[in-house]
Parts: sequence; C-alpha cells; structure tokens
Amino acid sequence: MKIISMCLLLCLLWAPPRASAASPSSKDLQRQDFSGKNFDGADLSGASLFGTSFRGASLIGANLSKAQMRGSNLTSANMRGADLTGVQAHGSFLLNADLSGAKLSAADLTGVDMIEATAREADFSGSQMSGVNFFQAILTGSKFVKAQLNSSHLNQVDAAGCDFSDTMMMAADFSQANLSGAKFDRAKAHGIYFFRAKLSGASLVEAVLGGADAIGADFEGADLSKSHLGTAVFSSADLNSAKLDEADAHGAFFEWADLSGASLRKTNLPNAKLQHAWLKGADLSEANFTEAHLEDADLTGAVTEGTSFEGAVYDSGTKLPFSEQEASKRGMIRSLATGT
Repeated sequence: MKIISMCLLLCLLWAPPRASAASPSSKDLQRQDFSGKNFDGADLSGASLFGTSFRGASLIGANLSKAQMRGSNLTSANMRGADLTGVQAHGSFLLNADLSGAKLSAADLTGVDMIEATAREADFSGSQMSGVNFFQAILTGSKFVKAQLNSSHLNQVDAAGCDFSDTMMMAADFSQANLSGAKFDRAKAHGIYFFRAKLSGASLVEAVLGGADAIGADFEGADLSKSHLGTAVFSSADLNSAKLDEADAHGAFFEWADLSGASLRKTNLPNAKLQHAWLKGADLSEANFTEAHLEDADLTGAVTEGTSFEGAVYDSGTKLPFSEQEASKRGMIRSLATGT
C-alpha cells in the first residue's frame, strides 16, 4: 500500500499543468470553438486556426502574427492592440470586431467581412485586402500604405485622417464615406467610387483616378495636384478652393461642379465638360481648355493668363472673364444652341 501511495503522489507532483484558454498548450487549434473565451495577451503566433471560432472572445494584446486563420469567425471579438502581422485570414469574419490599435501589416485579408468593425489607428500597411467588406466600419487614423484594396467595399465608412498612400484600390467603393483629411497620394484608383463622399482637405497628389465616380462628392480644399482624372465624373461635386494644379483631366465631367476659388494652374482639360460649372475667382493660369464645354459656366473673376481656350464652346449663358471679342481672339466658339 505504501508503494502504491508513493506512486500516486509522484504522478500528481509530475503531472503537466492543464492548458488555460489564455495559454493553449497546442498551436494546432483548427475548427475549435473558443467563443467568449479570454485570450488577452496570449501567444498564438503561427498557430493553425483554420475555421476556428473566436466569436465574442477577448484577444486584447494577443500575438497572432503569422497565424493561419482562413475562414475563422472573429465576429464581435475584442482585438485591441493585437499583433496580426502577416496573418493569413482569407475569407474570415470580423463583423463588429474591435481592432483599434492592432497591427495587421503584410496580412492576407482577401475577402474578409469587416462590416461595422472598429479599427481606429490600426496598421494595414502592405496587406492584401482585395474584396474586403468594411461597410460602415470606423477606421479613423488607420494606415493602409501600399495595401491592395481592389474592388473592396468601404461605403459609408468613417476613415477620416487615414493614410491610403501608394495603395492599389481600383474599383474600390467609398460611396458616402467620410474621408476628410485622408491621404491618397500616388494611389492607383482607376474606376474608384467617391459618390457623395466627404474628402474635404484630403490629399490626392499624383493619384490615378481615371474613370472615377465622384458625383456630388465634397473635395473642398482638397489637393489633387498632378493627379490623373481622365474621364472622371465630378458632376455636382464641391471643389471649392481645391488644388488641381498640373492635373490631367482630359474628357472629365464637371457639370454643375463648384470650382470657385480653385487653383487649376497648368491643368489639362481638353474636351472637359464644364456646363453650368462655377469657376468664379479660380486660377486658370496656363491651363488647357481646348475644345472644353463651358455652356452656362460662370468664370467671373477667373485668372486666365496664358490659358488656352482654342475650340472651347460657350453660349449666351456663359459668364466670361473677358469680352466676347477677346473670346473670339482666343479661338472660342459661341454656341447658338439652347437648353444646355
């Protein structure tokens, strides 16, 4: 009996401790259900979490760098300050999750569902995020530098002050989004949707926005210098006091747009549509308006030193900054058509 008792005592003394939710003993946690569990500060770096559920779990400050999380469910999870650098989360669910201050650089977030997520001051730099759904998410102050956001859904997001510099975001949808003060410098965003978005004070220097839909968008005070705007649609947009210096806007649409006080120095606008546009007090120095349409446009007080208007069309409703005689000398064409 004494021998048996001694053996039992030794077994108890040498038994390994049980794994807690915060410190899992194994990193092969595929298809597990950890809903509502606490993993604050846990080390899950490189863990295999395919199809695992962390729904409503707390992962504050957790380390999930390079974890394999394809198809995982992190709906309503609290991941503030977590490290998800290089995580593979293709097709995962982060609806209503809190990723504020989290590190998600160089991650694969392709097709991730982040509807109504909160990610203030998060870092998504260099991540693959094509097709991600951020509908109504809060992303203020976050970084997306050199990320891939092609065909992503960011409509109605609050992304004020975000940095999208050097990002690839062709056909991304920012309709009705708050992008005040955001940076899109050198972004490749052909066919992007800015429908009724707020971009006041935003920087889009050298951005490629050809074919963009910016109908009714607010670009007041924004900087679009040297940007590529060919065939983009800015109809009814507010570009008051905006900078478009040296931008290429050939064939772009600015009908009913407000360009009052804007700077369009050396801007290229051949065949642009500016019917009913306001250009009062705008600086059009050395700009190219060749064959542009200016019917019913208001150019009162505009600066036109060195501006080319060869073949530009105006009508009786156009308010020119110079006489009709001067318009004729500059090669402008007076349209007799009505109803423009």
